[in-house]
Amino acid sequence: MDIHNIMKEGYANPLEEMQDLVTWLNEATRLYDLGTPAVSDRRWDDRYYRLVLLEKETGTILKDSPTQSIYFEVKDRLDKIKHEHLMLSLDKTKDPEVVKSFLGNRGWVAMGKMDGLTCSLTYENGELVRAETRGNGEEGEDILHNAKANLTIPNHIPYQKRVVIDGEIICTYQEFAKCNGQFKNPRNYAAGSIRLLDSHESRDRFLEFVAWDVIEFIKMPKYIKNPHTLIHQLGQLEDWGFYTPPITWNVDFKVDENFNQYETTNNLTVEEAIEHIKNDAEAFGYPIDGVVFKFNDLDLRETLGYTAHHFNNAIAFKFFDELYETQLKDIEWTMGRTGVLTPVAVFEPVDADGSIIERASLHNYSVMKKLAPSYASVGDTLQVYKANMIIPQVYSWKKTENNMGTDIFFQPLVCPVCGGEVAIVDNDGVQNVICKNPACQGKLINRLDHFFGIKGLNVKSISKATFKKLIEWDWVANIKDVFCLNTYRNEWIQKEGFGVKSVDNILNSIQIASQNILLEKFLCALGIPL
Repeated sequence: MDIHNIMKEGYANPLEEMQDLVTWLNEATRLYDLGTPAVSDRRWDDRYYRLVLLEKETGTILKDSPTQSIYFEVKDRLDKIKHEHLMLSLDKTKDPEVVKSFLGNRGWVAMGKMDGLTCSLTYENGELVRAETRGNGEEGEDILHNAKANLTIPNHIPYQKRVVIDGEIICTYQEFAKCNGQFKNPRNYAAGSIRLLDSHESRDRFLEFVAWDVIEFIKMPKYIKNPHTLIHQLGQLEDWGFYTPPITWNVDFKVDENFNQYETTNNLTVEEAIEHIKNDAEAFGYPIDGVVFKFNDLDLRETLGYTAHHFNNAIAFKFFDELYETQLKDIEWTMGRTGVLTPVAVFEPVDADGSIIERASLHNYSVMKKLAPSYASVGDTLQVYKANMIIPQVYSWKKTENNMGTDIFFQPLVCPVCGGEVAIVDNDGVQNVICKNPACQGKLINRLDHFFGIKGLNVKSISKATFKKLIEWDWVANIKDVFCLNTYRNEWIQKEGFGVKSVDNILNSIQIASQNILLEKFLCALGIPL
């Protein structure tokens, strides 16, 4: 049977097309099992998905349909599973120059940073035996039942030794467009779908597994020289039927007079690689949020090691800041040295770019009113991110449907520090809430912290907590009083949490700093408005 003559152009009805699809798919599978594949895996997947769609639309399943030949499993829960290798994050930047500095003149491979759910597959004796989500990097969830049903994950590979493959479960933009707005983005769709308890339902979500790393090296006799390069590893994965990300590299392979292969670098730039990956990802419909640059030499990976957060053999160039969804818990107000009260959103903790965040400044009253709905409630939905992957920020804020959470006042009725009167002050179109009490301890603590902090005298042995104690003991009512603390030394060294050494360190540091202050530091320490 010639597989290329089975399908035709135009069908009188869906059942006729379904019959040809069943015949074509079964013949393609037979040839694949014989080791003589006649079509690409992607072509097979596309036609399989077309058959699934027609079966849903017609409510009919033909005899011998390959959609019924997969064993499906329904779980009552997803078990936790401890990883056998660390699944760490990547160091990230939005500056191409940082990427260039990191790579130096070593050979590298660039690949699309897939925007989905990171997963790991383990094969033993050619059979898929483990599949797990990344989770917290040390422990994830067992998704083997869904991996076995996924059409882009081979259940068997022609390699009898153990191999561990990391990659990403994604949903292409083409498939996501068919969701009719049920999900917010392809990443959420993929993450939720691969974690379903019913593998049949998960299979019908049309997810793709894209393999981007081999954790335990593949050593194939096919590659006589350089088996420990990332390009060779990815090429072997493609031979086994795995999808790989959009990829490019700055290495060339040449052969010497002894027919040994060796690696040289070419002139491809980081910027060219980024544009190439972007174009390829768009053509495939792959959701990516950046480009990952990895050293091609896999032996180098073992040498470089890793930190508690990321591996040292790769860096990710990010197109934009990644958004994370969470729920509002409260709005707190922090006091500044001039009496300005800054609103801070407190929300359910989220893991953002490798660290847990649960607070983000809302900057001022004007920004908060513009960002937030007409009124705030506990449980409102926030999208948060880390600006430049460092500073937590709130990107969007909306009311959660049918939310019955406690309402939160946008403006504090009194100063949260001293209980004094507050007012909204407009300064060049920017509104701020300020405390009107000139004797507010919050103002004084922050003025002291500024004057003796890093921008001022830089007295390292004294903290905000210490200033708070000094104010409570009525020893300090203004900045000048700090320079007279010697008066209280004998009493101070008897206080809980202090002693001769710590008190003398503070007093000596204040004296030394005040005698060596530069003029510009002193002017800054005064904190004169504008």
